[in-house]
Amino acid sequence: MSSVPAPPPDRELNQMAARYATLGVWAALIVLYVALRCWRLTSDGLWVDEVFSVRVAQRAWRELLGLLAVDVVHPPFFYIVLKLWIAGGGATLLWLKLLPVILSIGSLLPLWLLCRELKLSRGEATLTLWLMAVNGYLIHYSQELRMYSLLFCLSLWSLWLFVRLVDGRRPSWRIVLPLFIVNVLLVYTHYFGWLLVGAEWLCVLLWRPRLLGWFSLSFGALALAFAPWAYAVAAGPSKGNLQWIARPGWAEGVWHVATLNGIMPWRHTAPLGLLLFGAPIALALVRGLRDQQPPPRRLFGMLCVISFVPIVLAFVASQLLSQSVWGERHLIVVALPYLLVVTLSLSCVPRVTWRVALIALVVAWAGVAGATGLLAEGGRIPWKSLAQHLIEQEGPEPRRVTVYTFEGWAALPLEFLLADLGNHQFDVVLTQPKLMTGERFWVGFRDTTVRAGEDPRALLEERGCRIDDERTAHDGGQRVILFRAIC
Repeated sequence: MSSVPAPPPDRELNQMAARYATLGVWAALIVLYVALRCWRLTSDGLWVDEVFSVRVAQRAWRELLGLLAVDVVHPPFFYIVLKLWIAGGGATLLWLKLLPVILSIGSLLPLWLLCRELKLSRGEATLTLWLMAVNGYLIHYSQELRMYSLLFCLSLWSLWLFVRLVDGRRPSWRIVLPLFIVNVLLVYTHYFGWLLVGAEWLCVLLWRPRLLGWFSLSFGALALAFAPWAYAVAAGPSKGNLQWIARPGWAEGVWHVATLNGIMPWRHTAPLGLLLFGAPIALALVRGLRDQQPPPRRLFGMLCVISFVPIVLAFVASQLLSQSVWGERHLIVVALPYLLVVTLSLSCVPRVTWRVALIALVVAWAGVAGATGLLAEGGRIPWKSLAQHLIEQEGPEPRRVTVYTFEGWAALPLEFLLADLGNHQFDVVLTQPKLMTGERFWVGFRDTTVRAGEDPRALLEERGCRIDDERTAHDGGQRVILFRAIC
């Protein structure tokens, strides 16, 4: 008769229960992460930069690369990915919007690998995933048909491989080569990828000088791999459009950090968030510099460098160069390192009661900021709603209807969304306010682009035209006006 195995001791049962509870929490957070990035995914349509992405990706290969080299602003890797995506599923709004969402979801794998490499506890890994899942900044750019989701995903792969490299006993081609390949894709996705790679090189210089030769060799090979694109941009007739980027003040740099914390909808709350998130980081750094119970997790200092040095470099470059290059969305490469710094610094708070209280406040702050950001109006112009308004007001009449606009910023989204909605009744025309003609037509424009004395409504009313069915929309900073004119 076989003996009945003894039941596991209470300690093992508790460990198993804790493990399953953690898996359950992680599963719930992953579901939340995906759901928030699919929330109202197609409700606003595409704005002009997204339509530009589609138009470029639909060009022939040689024309695509030549156009981007002339445009200067971005390297070509994202557009190559988008071109392949369109070839696989077409250029409908839903299919296009799925690409950045899938890239954002794909970032969860390197996040998990990085948490393991950093030896984060279950609580620390869970807190990091929560901060990442509900972060309004990351949610916003996970839905935008631009290169930022791809840039974010590649930055996580680069960070994981870099941590493996600097934390290993000896360098290995199994790590160096994949890191080199990922960094090539990173800098070919966006020029700000160089800031992340540069911050990694600085970390090697400061903390792992024995790896400096290996990493410098990889850095030089990266420069050689990027040289063909740099030459194509330098040799071509530059038509880069960066004049709209203003030089940042210190407030813009601080505001970016506040954005990573989560922005509350109430005035004067950003300083509170900076204090809540920044105080534990400052405490951990001070204690580490004084060698008094330094941060218990490895590579804390490196993560701080990777979090803040790219912001400082972008700020300084924007002051020194003839043209500012500052962009909060470009600095998405520092988002996860910063959130990891927040998590690890909270673990360094010495008193348990203070630690638990601060973690609870940070969790609540991030959740409330994320929820209010999703529910608040604004953030994007609802171009799809404006296109539907045109269709509903004109009805099924077969006649052609002209929609006058005064810049591509308004023309491209309307043109794309009318076609996506299956409506070919409207002709979107770029013109000047004084050149509008016809007896019945629509006008759509951004109010800040109209010069004094050229308000289209005033000009049309002087001609005896009647203005009706006016509708306005805004994204928190810019306002679009759409109306019908009957003359």
